[in-house]
Parts: sequence; C-alpha cells; structure tokens
Amino acid sequence: MGSPEGEPCPPVALNVNFSMTPDGTVHDVRNLLDSPNYHLLYFNPECSGALLTLYGDEYIVRSDGLLAYGASTYDYRHYCLQADEPTALAGYCETVDVLAMHRMYSIVPFEGLG
Repeated sequence: MGSPEGEPCPPVALNVNFSMTPDGTVHDVRNLLDSPNYHLLYFNPECSGALLTLYGDEYIVRSDGLLAYGASTYDYRHYCLQADEPTALAGYCETVDVLAMHRMYSIVPFEGLG
C-alpha cells in the first residue's frame, strides 16, 4: 500500500547496475538513494507509445544519468525506475528509439505452400 496523496513516499533501496565509464564495461550495483548526485522525480516519462520493462541485468545507469540498453541510451525524460529486488526495474519508451533491441517477436502463422 502506498503513501496517501501529497505525502512523501517511504525511502526504499533503488539498486541499479551503475557504470562510471561511458561504454559500461566497468560497473557495480549501487543504491541511487544513497548518492547526493541523484534525485527522485515522481512523474511518468514522456512517451507517446508503450513503456517496455527491462530487468536489472539488461540495462546500466551511466554516471551522466543516461540509461544504457545495448547500443541505445535514454535520458531521464524517457525512462523510469521502479524499486525491485535485487535490482530496480527500468521502463523505457519504445518510440524514442525504434531500433532498440526488444524481447518481443512477431509470430506469423505458416500457410501451406499449396
């Protein structure tokens, strides 16, 4: 159960795969709530499409605040984080980068060749 409207949310851990290097090759798990460099903004990301969910081992939060998913990066306006164990879930807007890798596949029925 959440906090009443207008009341602050109770602090929880927001553990993410965090990287100090732009390429994400060196990373560790950090709680963003323990860092004075990051602030939580409670709003929905700008998105005209659907938010797709990433699990903690699928993304990295870079030191510049960008969320990296494969070769794609998203600024804070186009992704959100949700506390989960052991690492936070990330949601990103699928319409920001239409070439982003997706875990979804189209299945087309095969019709006989006649």
